[in-house]
Order: sequence, then C-alpha cells, then structure tokens
Amino acid sequence: MLVKLVPQMNNGNLQQATAELVGNAVRLCQEQVMGCVKLLIQALVSKQSPELALDAAWALNEMAHKNPLVAGWIREVGGLQALQESVVVYASHTEHVNCCTWLVRMIGGASGLLQLLSTEPCRPEVVVAVLQVLRKDSGCWRNSAGPLDEAPQLLRSVAQRLAQLSIPELLQDATTVLQEMAVEPLLGHELLKMGGAQLMSVTLQMAVRCQDTSTAESCCKILSALTKVGRVDCEHLLRSGDLLSSLQAAAQMGSGGQLEEDVGQSLGFILGLPEALQLFDRVGQRGVRGVLLTIKELCTTEDLEAIRQLPAIMGELLQLQKKSPRNAIFLSALLQALGACCSSLAPHCNPGDCAPLDETIKMLVSRLYEPVQIPEEGWGYFCRDEVEAIFDPLGKVTLAKDAWRDVLLKHGAKEAASQRISELVGDRRLEKYCVWFLAALAGMPFVVQELQRHLQRDAVVDACMCAIIDILDDDLECDWLLSGRTLMVSQQEVPGMLELMAQAMLAHPQDALLQSRGCHCLALLMRMVQHVGDLNQACLTIIMKTVLKAYDSHYEHQSAVRDVSFLLRSLLEPRHGQDPQAEWAQKQLAQHLQQEGTHRQLESSTKHFCGFVDACRFAELFENTLACIVLLNGAGRMLNFLKESADLQGHPTLCAAGMKALFELGSSRSSVLSEANGILLDGGIVAQGCQGVQAALRQLVRHPDEALKQAAVLLDGLCVAGRTMHMLETLLISPSVQEEKPGARTQELKDNVTRCLI
Repeated sequence: MLVKLVPQMNNGNLQQATAELVGNAVRLCQEQVMGCVKLLIQALVSKQSPELALDAAWALNEMAHKNPLVAGWIREVGGLQALQESVVVYASHTEHVNCCTWLVRMIGGASGLLQLLSTEPCRPEVVVAVLQVLRKDSGCWRNSAGPLDEAPQLLRSVAQRLAQLSIPELLQDATTVLQEMAVEPLLGHELLKMGGAQLMSVTLQMAVRCQDTSTAESCCKILSALTKVGRVDCEHLLRSGDLLSSLQAAAQMGSGGQLEEDVGQSLGFILGLPEALQLFDRVGQRGVRGVLLTIKELCTTEDLEAIRQLPAIMGELLQLQKKSPRNAIFLSALLQALGACCSSLAPHCNPGDCAPLDETIKMLVSRLYEPVQIPEEGWGYFCRDEVEAIFDPLGKVTLAKDAWRDVLLKHGAKEAASQRISELVGDRRLEKYCVWFLAALAGMPFVVQELQRHLQRDAVVDACMCAIIDILDDDLECDWLLSGRTLMVSQQEVPGMLELMAQAMLAHPQDALLQSRGCHCLALLMRMVQHVGDLNQACLTIIMKTVLKAYDSHYEHQSAVRDVSFLLRSLLEPRHGQDPQAEWAQKQLAQHLQQEGTHRQLESSTKHFCGFVDACRFAELFENTLACIVLLNGAGRMLNFLKESADLQGHPTLCAAGMKALFELGSSRSSVLSEANGILLDGGIVAQGCQGVQAALRQLVRHPDEALKQAAVLLDGLCVAGRTMHMLETLLISPSVQEEKPGARTQELKDNVTRCLI
C-alpha cells in the first residue's frame, strides 16, 4: 500500500522521508523471506523424514507460485540441486516426488526437468512424475512459436528412459508425451533419427501383451507421424521387432474400435501408395476406414509424380465403393479419399480426359440428390461426414477450371445442393459448406438471393457472410477462396447489397460473430463503391445505424471491435482522387460519429484489449481503432492517447500499431501530420505539426521492441519529408527568394526531399 502511495504525495520532504522508510521495510522483508527460503531448502536435504521434506517442498511451491521473485531466490540458493537430491532420497513417496517435480518446472523450466530425467540412479517414480508434468503442461517444451530449444533433448530423454525402463507403468505417460511431440516436424524428425520407429515397435508389443489399448493407440499415431517427417524404410520396419505381427495383434485387440482404425492408418502410411490399397482385404472394416483416411491424406498433393498415380487409385476406390456395404462410418472415409483425389487431379485434367475422375464427380453429384435425415438422436443415414466429404471436393473442382463448373451445372449440382440447405438446419458448419459450394458454382448473385430468402436464419446468414468474405477479400490465404466469383454484380447493385447486409445484422443484434462478419462484409462491399459520396442518404443512414448498434452491444468482443473499426476506417479514410462530394460526405459521417461519442468508445475498447498480457495478438485491432481516432479527432489526440496508456501491458504493441496507422494516413494525405495539434509532451509542453509528432515519437519509443522501433523510424522519415517539403515550398514562394539566384540552402532542401522520396 505505502509503495503505491509514495509517488502520489505532493510534499517533497514527506515523500522522501516516507520513501526511505518504505525502502528499508521492503529490504528487511526480502531478507526475512530469503531466510525462510534457505531454511526450507535445508529441510529438503536434511534426510530426517519424508513428512518434513514434503512440508518444505509444499511451502516452497506455494511461495514460488504466488511470487515469481521467490522462484528466482530458490534457484539462486541451490534449490534445483536440493530438489533433485530430495526426489532420489524419497522416490517412493509419490506426493513428495510430484510436489518437487512441479516446483522444478516453476523454477527451472525445461532445463530443470531435463536434470530430473538425467538423475542417476534412475527411479521410475521420478520419470513418471516428469512425464505427468509434460503431459499436463505442454508449455514445458513449446510456445506459440513452436518447440523450445530444450525440446529435442527432452524428447530424447523421454525416449531413452522408455527404452531403458520398459515397465508398464511408464508406457501410457511416455507414449502420450511422445505422440504430442512427434506431431512437430522438428521433434518427429529427431525421434525418427534416434530409432523411434523401432522403439514404438517394441513398445507396441508390450502394450499388446498388457492389453493396454491407450498405449497401443499412441504407438500407432506416433508411427503415422514419423512417416510424415521422413520416409521410413518399411521393409526394415516390418522385419525389426516383428512390427507387422504387433500391428495385427493390436488390430485384433481393438477390433471394431479406434485402435483398429489407428492400425489401418499406421500400415497405410508405412506402405504408402499404391501398396496401401492391398490392405483392404487384410484388415477389418474400421481398419479399412483407417487406410482410407491415410489415402485421403496421401492423395492431397501437388506432386506431379503422385498425381499421375491418382487415376488408378480412383479406379480401385470406385470398385471398393461398388462392392462394399453401405456403412456410414466406412462410406464417409471412402468419400473423403475419392474427394481428395478429385481435388488434386481436377486442375490437371479437362472433362473427358480421365474416366475415373468423370465417374467420381458424377457419383458425388448424384449423392447430393439424396435427402439428409437428421433424427433427434443424431445424424441419419446420410451422415454429417458424408455431406462435408461431398461439398468440399466438388467446390474445389468447381474452382479448378470453368469447364468443370459447367459440367457440375449440367449434372444439376446447383439444384441438388439448393434443396439440401433447408435440411441442414442447426448445423452451421454444414450450412456454410453448402452455401460456399453454391457460391463457387453461381457466384455472388446466388449468395445475395439466399441471404434475402433466409434473413431470419442465423446459420444461413453466417454462411452467406462467410461466402461474401471468401469472394471479396483478396488478403486471405486459404483453400476456400472464391476470388473472381462476383459474377454479374454491377456497381449499381452495391447500395442494395449494403442495405441487405445491414438488415441481416439488425435481424441478429445479439450474435457478436454475425456482427463482426457483417461489418467485414460491409467494408469489403464499400471497396466496390468508388466514393462514399456515391451512396444515397438512406443507405448511409442504415449503415451507420447498424455499425453503431453493433459497437454498443459488443464493445469488448475482440472480432466485433476489430471489424467495426475496419468498417469505420473504410468509411472515413480519404481515397485517392475523391471529389468534393465524397469529402463532404466523410465530414458529415465524422461529425455524426463525434456526436455519438464513438471516439471515446474507440479509446475505451482499445484500452480494454491493451490491458491483456498477450495484447500483441491485437495489433490489427489497434491499428484500425487508432486510425479511426486520427480520422475523428486528429493525430494529436491519438498520440496523447498513446501517452496516457503507458502503464498498460500491451503499450509497445499499441504504439507500434498507432505509428503504423499514422504513417499510412500521413502517406495518403500530408495534412494529417502537418495539421496535428494539441500534442502534449513532457513538462506540460504543447506541440503541433510534423515537429510535434517527431517530439512525441521520441518520448514514446522507450521500449526495446523491434516492431515499435521500425514503425517509429518510418513515421519519423515521413515527418522529415513533410517538414522539408513545407520549408522548400515556403522558400520558393517567398518574393525575396524569387529575386535571388537559387543558393546552396535551396539546393540542400531539394536534395533532402529527393532522399526522402527515394
């Protein structure tokens, strides 16, 4: 309490005296806490009793958990070594070992856990405790950017202990950890390099002997992952450790269940194509499903050599489809495998070039004519996976070539899919797939028509909005883009589409996701309008009503705020070559938003998200909200807002986003910087113009953040160019200067401008 009060005191003498006393108290408190830490560590290594050691470990755990500084003190006074010794001495006391292991995680991270795994003599109880920490907290070995530097060594240690101990108690924990790690390409390659495939063969045999289904499933998944990071020599694999018989035994143990399917996938990946096709007669139905899912993954390829094999593979799959029983679980996997072949092959073939491809496409369209039944207790005969497995490849085939689109239209795919929309009520994902496919076939006009017909159905509205985004947003990168599918939309139709989108949003005001996507759609549709001034008053009115209502209802919803500010920026930001009418319209919009207090709401939302520990993920949101603040209240207010937010967690990210926004706005219109005013600097100084912006930059860039520094350099360079240009213009239009010959100062100014422009 006193620490926080001292800076707020006004009397200098009292403040200084209080600060000294508070400082002394803090130092004394730290000394006492450090004494407690040393006492507890001595208790850990005293070897008097397991109860004493557990008490000490528990107390240290609580202290470190509540105060990160204490974790550092424990480490400084030899806590890691003490914990390592204590777990060896009392290895048979599970609670103590677990408590010590979690404390090692807190104070030593991945390196500390590695030390525990390396402790000799190796005690299974210690290894199990470390594995449980790794299972429950993957942050031990990876972060959002990928595996940590210690991750490969951790993986090697886990694998080595599994091979060394080979006891049933370790199997499930170790294979679960290795399964999660092996999915990472770097770690999967490391495991493969150290003989992970052979280790999994031995572990699988042990799991089969112990009838341990969970461990067997993990072994199969690890084997599948290893084949993806580097081709395993299947002949060597099948000989070493008798893997084939182990997999067959595992399939029998898990007959009809997930394990049999995992075995099928493992065998499929190990054998590869086309050899995997031979497995259909050697495994059960769930095993066949696993093989088919593997074929789907292997056939999703851009490799030309692999694509040449696809017609023959499709022929085999079509034969399997004709002779196999109609089982929903099996059939969905078969359709997925056939669909993957279609998606990969269609860009390289024209209709009529490949008979299996033509036959498969015709079969998939014919399946669209079958009604979807959704009984109360789940999906019916035509199950969800089947629906998705048809819409996805047919959509990608449609996008591959216009000739394929014509074939699908000729087969009646549009009519068949349109009939399915009303049967997919309650499943947003499938309705989205259906509308996306129809948008690929029929373009924007169909999407608009469906939106008009189903304005009150939130799932269809959501699907239509997603389709419009896929059509219009050229900044996205994914497999479902519908670029170029605007198809017969004239500029005269855009105002009507804007009003329709606003009506769709107003029909579902409480759905934050729909409000977010609706704003995104409105912003993208605005790009099809030459200038804001081209829109009539009624259209602008409903857009403003909609966006303000969305903001009022969802001002703390991340995607809603991001897209509301994106839309506001697209409405307010001047466009190149716009006429006075457009400028007047934007000023009217800005005045209306100021009267509604939107600028204050933008600041409030921005502060809310800037307070998050992971505020760096909101950079796009910050850029748009801060750009809107500039457009509504000027650059000076935005810079002052950055200064006022200095104590928030995400301040470096916020400043970088603000400078980027100001750079972009200032690049398109120099007056944004030159007319900046009311910029508050340290010491109560008020600055303005480009010089004031530069002064504010110097005070804001006090954090060693690379993105912040880069943004500041760019903005500072733009300010230098603006100031130099202004000086040059002033110099050239001055009468006294016009009478003189151009001197060295004039030439220097010109050179500066040239350098800035370059």
